[in-house]
Amino acid sequence: MFKKFGRLVLAAALASLMGVNVSFAEEATINFRDVEINSAIESMSALTGKTFIVDPRVRGKISILSTEAINSDAVYDIFLSALMVQGYQAINDGNAVRIIPAAKAANVSNTPGSGEFITEVIVVDSAKGDEYLAVLKPLVGPGAMISYHKASNALIVSDTEAQIARFKSLLANLEKSSRKDFEVIDLEVGSASDLVAIASQTGLLDERTTILGDKSTNRIIVSGPYETRFKIKQLIKKLDVPKQESKNQSGVDVIFLEHADAIEVQPVLESLLQSMAFKEVVSDTGEDSKRQNYTVQADKANNALIVAASSQVTSVIRGIVEKLDKPRSQVLIEAVIAEVSEDFFKDLSVNLASVGTSGVFLTDFGGTLSSIAGAMVSGSATDQASAVTNLQGTAVLGATNMNASGRGLTGLVQAIRTDTKNTLLSTPSILTLDNEEATISIGQEVPFVTGSYTTGTNGATNPFQTVERKEVGTILKVRPQISAGGVVRLAIEQEVSNINLDLGNSTTDKKVIQTNVAVGQNQTLVLGGLIDRKFSTKETKVPLLGDVPLFGALFRGKQKIQSSTVLMVFIRPSILLDDSKIGTLTDSKYQVLYGKYKDFVLRNDLGNDLKPLPSTLNNEESFKALLK
Repeated sequence: MFKKFGRLVLAAALASLMGVNVSFAEEATINFRDVEINSAIESMSALTGKTFIVDPRVRGKISILSTEAINSDAVYDIFLSALMVQGYQAINDGNAVRIIPAAKAANVSNTPGSGEFITEVIVVDSAKGDEYLAVLKPLVGPGAMISYHKASNALIVSDTEAQIARFKSLLANLEKSSRKDFEVIDLEVGSASDLVAIASQTGLLDERTTILGDKSTNRIIVSGPYETRFKIKQLIKKLDVPKQESKNQSGVDVIFLEHADAIEVQPVLESLLQSMAFKEVVSDTGEDSKRQNYTVQADKANNALIVAASSQVTSVIRGIVEKLDKPRSQVLIEAVIAEVSEDFFKDLSVNLASVGTSGVFLTDFGGTLSSIAGAMVSGSATDQASAVTNLQGTAVLGATNMNASGRGLTGLVQAIRTDTKNTLLSTPSILTLDNEEATISIGQEVPFVTGSYTTGTNGATNPFQTVERKEVGTILKVRPQISAGGVVRLAIEQEVSNINLDLGNSTTDKKVIQTNVAVGQNQTLVLGGLIDRKFSTKETKVPLLGDVPLFGALFRGKQKIQSSTVLMVFIRPSILLDDSKIGTLTDSKYQVLYGKYKDFVLRNDLGNDLKPLPSTLNNEESFKALLK
């Protein structure tokens, strides 16, 4: 007991120096930032009690960050995964763990462990192991090894547990056939999964025949009787050919697009066809330089391109279109638009400025953040109060990773609602394609008189006015562009306008911010500093006496009140790469609605009166139940 307690104390002392917060419940919060691998191994040894033997070739730095405490076993698994990213492997060697380069891991004996290399003997029953060796050898990863032992008809594999499980599954499917013969068919241009689906529907397969497609190597594996394998091989050979161009003798071809917009692609291709560079490329293919009159038209109804050109030019255009016609990722833009009091704005601005290393960046439009930063460093209450006062009228642009799970915006909305001086205008969300502009508009179209004149006929006057309608309110335009590493570049244009009643209905106050920023995945961008001052008159009077004509003025009083609000917009982009991300997002939004539904039912004791809602929308049955 005392030995274990002493080890935990030592782990806490060492790990705290490396950025690991350790509790005596054997839990830790990892914060390794560019830490030397050897130092990280030393911390893991103190935390887990394991003995590590480190290969001299193990060098470099490692970064592991976590926001929640996890137990020591999970910390060790995360550490092993980080080692694999750096190209190293942990190998159990009796009472010690050896850390060596992954390329040498397959040659070291070991025992199973999460994230570690293992060596396993797989006995083959229904075929010769050397035949399966030819199938599996191209599938092994870097640093792994596979060999065949003839005496026992077994395969010896050194690889990760996941990879070995994959090999076992593949061998099990191959051995389902009663015959021992199989063939591996290499494909030239076709897709293994597509051709397997076609072959399975032809009626050539029987109970003794199995056909599998390996996506990683684009190969097809067929086992079964020779006659069946021969027929399938001939079929796949005929199907594994380049796509034939659907071109007629008139020299006109139609290219259908699946993802791109034909209207947008057409001017790009038309401009390319007229360029000298394209004409030189076509000339290199043997095309007659005198016949360079090509045309590309877009068919909006069918989302297709109609190309009038020779076969050589059409082939070049088709290759360009195939590269452009790719599915684009989508970006969910969530926003919180609110008018907050100046005190709330100042507190938020100071909090953002003092966060420091939590992933916050700020753009200072008024030049006052430098004074705030100096005040924070000085620690003087007087300097800090003066810096906060200088924030009045300042536009501040910033971003912070409030919460990747989405609770950050929810908490922000709750914080805004707790102050009665704040007004939550809207919490919209828009899903848009990468590099497509999204607009959030909150306001109204107001008529403005642009001119007036009077006409007279037979003594009668006919007044006439010309009116123009303009949008007045809050308009936010955002164009997201996904960059490498999950960074989203946002081109933002924010406009706030309202009618100035003091100067007449034809006058509007307008505030505009235009900026370009790069925000990480699930970071929250803050636009603030657009201050709106409003004046109102408050009248107080003594009941009855204040209503007496003339004399009642002695019992009435008027007071002019000035109120200032700051318009703040919080924007968070989230990248949705595939349908699974969209499904997860939809279910998370539904869970919020479902939680409110349950609270309403419990609060009003309606459990027996309302039809229950499904707890999730992850499957089709749940969605149908919701519709009912």
